[in-house]
Amino acid sequence: MCESCHIESPDTTNPKIFFAWVIANREKYIGGTKVLETIHELNVLCKTMNVKIEDIIKVYHNDENYIKNIEQDLGMHGWRIVPSTYAGAMINTYLKDNETKELHNILDKISDKFQFDLKQLA
Repeated sequence: MCESCHIESPDTTNPKIFFAWVIANREKYIGGTKVLETIHELNVLCKTMNVKIEDIIKVYHNDENYIKNIEQDLGMHGWRIVPSTYAGAMINTYLKDNETKELHNILDKISDKFQFDLKQLA
């Protein structure tokens, strides 16, 4: 159980109540962070940074390594990772991936142009 769940879970001696709470709340958290709060923060940051949230979500669903890449961008101050940190890491990972793709496209164009020029010289 993550720290957030541990703090918010019912302190009860009745295991049925405790596990009912766990079952009801298990999908609300990812890594100790509330999913709905993270989505809200992602939406706020995307609007502020002029990034389409749909593009980030599409990459998130289609790339199984995306979560591993996001984890590399997580920072922490205080005692836990907050929703805005996850949202920021998602955007940062998306932007870095796009910059890499754009750079590869530019290099491909340069390479194609260079090969074309070599053919003209031959």
